[in-house]
Amino acid sequence: PPRSTLFPYTTLFRSKFSERWNFPHCAGALDGKHVMQACWQGSLFYNYKESHSIVLMVVAGPSYEIIWCNVGANGRVSDGGVWNRTDLCDALEHGKINLPMPQPLPNRTEDCPFVIVGDDAFALKPFLMKPYPQQDLNLEWRICNYRFSRARRIVENVFGLLANRWRIFRAPIPLQPNKVEIVTMAIVTLHNWLIKGPSKDVYVPPRVIDTVNPATGEIVPGSWRDDGTPSKNLLPLAMLRRGNNPSNLAKRVMDEFKEYLNCEVTFSSTFRKYIIMKSVSRSFKKFEFTPGNPWQALP
Repeated sequence: PPRSTLFPYTTLFRSKFSERWNFPHCAGALDGKHVMQACWQGSLFYNYKESHSIVLMVVAGPSYEIIWCNVGANGRVSDGGVWNRTDLCDALEHGKINLPMPQPLPNRTEDCPFVIVGDDAFALKPFLMKPYPQQDLNLEWRICNYRFSRARRIVENVFGLLANRWRIFRAPIPLQPNKVEIVTMAIVTLHNWLIKGPSKDVYVPPRVIDTVNPATGEIVPGSWRDDGTPSKNLLPLAMLRRGNNPSNLAKRVMDEFKEYLNCEVTFSSTFRKYIIMKSVSRSFKKFEFTPGNPWQALP
């Protein structure tokens, strides 16, 4: 069976997500990759990219640490199915994990649960938020999607860092699946030790991961995005191909985040300009934030 590990979780994470990524009530960022293997194992490990792999699922914390991982599911299993069969998904579904109790978002009145942020490879749940579908987005949805995507960059950078710093991920691993599991778990453990230890500056040199320009609020892509390694050797999960009707509770939680993210008055002026001018208004006019009219068009 797949190996699954929950690393120590602290309540500091919730404040760090809000301080560093301007996203409150976030417990982690979820994503997964197919770890390619060179040993042929028949159709059991044959994935949608016509190669053989096992699946590595991780939840990343605000400082690029891995707070949960699951590795070993065969590549043939649908990507949503891998997540739905994990112990973490089951614990979140049945309230068996020690997350903070629901409470209102800043300056809001309705209780909102703490959530994990993912992408279109996962179904919307009350505990798992993801961006709105890309078709026919209005301004509010674009703003919400930008903020979700900004929080998700953490886990994107984790996988980019793993591929950039651990050379074994630069080519299919020539080992049997059970050995690939062991190697991957060892790398995850060493990653957490290095990312929080005295060697962090050596393990994560400047400009390797994404950074935020403090003057403009613009996200500067890390150098790992230029080497092509993650996309070639750690394959992304497939997007959902069929409809998954979310529950009414999941929709209410999503709407509460949308209302908060659109009405928030604690943006820095530089961040407001960046989110609107760079990411939101590709098909809109430029907008300026004012207390009376949050999205007033510039002349």
